[in-house]
Amino acid sequence: MAADKVSSVRLGRLPPLTKQTMDHDSPRRQNHGMLIGLVFISPITSFKFMVRISFRVTCVLLGIPSRLTLGPRVVSGYRWVPLVRIGIARYLAVPLSTARTSTFREVCNFLVETFVQDFLDRLQQIQLHHYVLMPRYVQNVPLVHKLLSFWDLKKQCFIIMDRKLPFTADEVSLILGLPNRGKHFELGSTRITGKSANDIKKEVLSLDDSTPIPDVVKKFIIYLLSNIFFPLHNYRTPASIISVARDATNFLSYNWPESIRDFLVSEFDAIVKKLSKAESSSRTVTEEKTIEKQDELKDAPLPDPLPDPLPDQSKVEVHQEADVIDSTCSTCIARRVIRRIDRKPKEVQSPFTTGQYKKRTLTKKVVARPAPTATAFIHVDSVKTPELRPAAAEIEYAGRPMIDENMRMFIDNCLTKYTDKGDIIYSAGNVHIFRSQIDELLTDQYLDNNHIDAFAILLAEKNKLCPTLYQPFIHVSSLYRQGIGSGIQFTTDASIGQGTLDTSGSRLKRLSWTFFDSLPNSTHKAVLLDVINHLHEETGDCFESDIRSWPLTVASGVLNQKNGFDCGMFVCKYMENAILAHPLKWEELSHWQDEMPKFRAELAYVILCNTIN
Repeated sequence: MAADKVSSVRLGRLPPLTKQTMDHDSPRRQNHGMLIGLVFISPITSFKFMVRISFRVTCVLLGIPSRLTLGPRVVSGYRWVPLVRIGIARYLAVPLSTARTSTFREVCNFLVETFVQDFLDRLQQIQLHHYVLMPRYVQNVPLVHKLLSFWDLKKQCFIIMDRKLPFTADEVSLILGLPNRGKHFELGSTRITGKSANDIKKEVLSLDDSTPIPDVVKKFIIYLLSNIFFPLHNYRTPASIISVARDATNFLSYNWPESIRDFLVSEFDAIVKKLSKAESSSRTVTEEKTIEKQDELKDAPLPDPLPDPLPDQSKVEVHQEADVIDSTCSTCIARRVIRRIDRKPKEVQSPFTTGQYKKRTLTKKVVARPAPTATAFIHVDSVKTPELRPAAAEIEYAGRPMIDENMRMFIDNCLTKYTDKGDIIYSAGNVHIFRSQIDELLTDQYLDNNHIDAFAILLAEKNKLCPTLYQPFIHVSSLYRQGIGSGIQFTTDASIGQGTLDTSGSRLKRLSWTFFDSLPNSTHKAVLLDVINHLHEETGDCFESDIRSWPLTVASGVLNQKNGFDCGMFVCKYMENAILAHPLKWEELSHWQDEMPKFRAELAYVILCNTIN
């Protein structure tokens, strides 16, 4: 297209960014564009042509479309795209092509539709508002691969048609719309966070209109830096990116064009080195195949009609002499080998051997020890006794005033009796409760698997005494899933299992799983899946249906803990209420959190009552 056929008009001030400008059918977008774009290519001079090609190369390598304006006009298979630069709009004829919406475009559409003008105004303060206007574009991977093959490692530029195309920070600044000034951002070798680019995308798409705008901007900056500016091959997010997004006001203090340019140059160098190695290996294989073909042509027989060539007399004599020499040499070597085999090892002696070696004898005399008498002392190795860990004889615990006088006196007497932290208070199979764990139970500390397993075993004993109070149940211990094993009791009516912060129950009549969680978190469901898989492996065909296919429901209306140390006690109370023949409603148990110290003291009392001594 000739340059004289392109019409240009002067544009006024760009309209404000609103949701209307994001609509493809909006008439206001016909004259809206960005300050960056592809300079119209016209064959005026060779130098200008190469400079404009360099700008286009930079756009392709950054993965950013050079045409960032919307609202094209379609004319006979082409669309006239307005290109805006320094207030001047020009139109370029581009063939029509279908392009799928990129992931980045999908995220931007979601943010603009959800948060509208407030989000755009906040991005405009840090000069990132134009990224939400990025249109759909085709990721031309073959073109990028071809451009990277022109990269020169030594000169740090592209060489196309014997012309140097520099890749500078100014061009990156022009495309990104960010200033080429500020301090350099070091991606560095800092630790890599566990979040991938896909995880960050899911976090952004999970935001709703109740999320504060600063948090939305923070998530958008992390997504922009990890997916557009600094994409890594392992799709992970460096910790340095997270630290930058914490304070969005300092975003413009970094020189992003220079930092991105240095990052891409290092990637270009690594890719070109791999390409050169691949080309050298393919070249070697091609040369070997060429040599093999030449050898085959040399050894190929001549056609039959041709006369047989006369043998060269000089070559015949040489071959005959060589055969004679070869046979003579081989005969001499064979004779020598036969002679060596016939020799005996005892006849082959060194001429320097003058005498025999003396046998080594022990110079130490054996000390005669008298036989032990009947009255002699027997010496045995002393056994080192374990060091004692004294425990406090008195403990002030929060549940003390909540229990009756008999319980307090019994607990005090037991604390006075067991004075070592290693004393075993309760034992059942692989479950052991030590004196130190009684102290943890009374003093509002974390409960471990032994506490919860002991509670379940005591519930089973109580169920034998009062069969009508509880339903039959199965308790799957966390220690059992770890390979230690504490025994399983099988019934046919219901089952219940426990995890670190959650409890799961299944009702065989309903063929379903119910999930209880004292600290609601979606990751805790993994514990339930582990329990179900282990139970399926151990039970085999005990169940008529596959227990892994039962539907999973989360218990609604359950009480949640208000601190960080009562998770184990909540699991025990969930377990007790779930297996009741007539479970109580959760609305009636709103006092649980306030009475947790009392529940701890009562559990300690029951364990001490079942002591092994």
